[in-house]
Amino acid sequence: MRAMEISGAWGLENIRPVTRPEPEAGPGEVVIGIKAISINPRDRVVAMGGYGRHATLPLVPLCDGAGTIVDVGPGVSNLIEGELVCPIYSRTWLHGTISRDSYPGAHGMALDGTTQELFVIPAEAVVRAPKHLTAPEAAALPCAAVQPSPRGMPSSNRVRSAPITVF
Repeated sequence: MRAMEISGAWGLENIRPVTRPEPEAGPGEVVIGIKAISINPRDRVVAMGGYGRHATLPLVPLCDGAGTIVDVGPGVSNLIEGELVCPIYSRTWLHGTISRDSYPGAHGMALDGTTQELFVIPAEAVVRAPKHLTAPEAAALPCAAVQPSPRGMPSSNRVRSAPITVF
């Protein structure tokens, strides 16, 4: 399987193509065939060595992506092969307010991210993409929109009504 990996030292200049073993879905997991990824400011910070105590090298960068399920592990009954899905930002932030406990599950930071052809992930950390979106459109959702809820945000960042909302 092909992937992009930061290795040797932090920095955009240290992102290189690599070959890794193909993953298989274990109990409670799915494998997503990544069709599209997107980059957000947090990904650049991580690639440059930011959030250092949470990330180690080598690392497959980026947290946002979308793709189709290509393998379903034992015990997964709510997702099927072929569905267009997105991984959520952190597999350890499934509900409630974000906390330090969420960082160890962050893709492309503490865990390998989406710049790989096949991405194995717990089924509970996957959401179906809206049916009207393509994979490239859905890939922009995970960090920005596929989080537990605005209630999980600090009060100063709550969603407010405004004449224009841009996602």
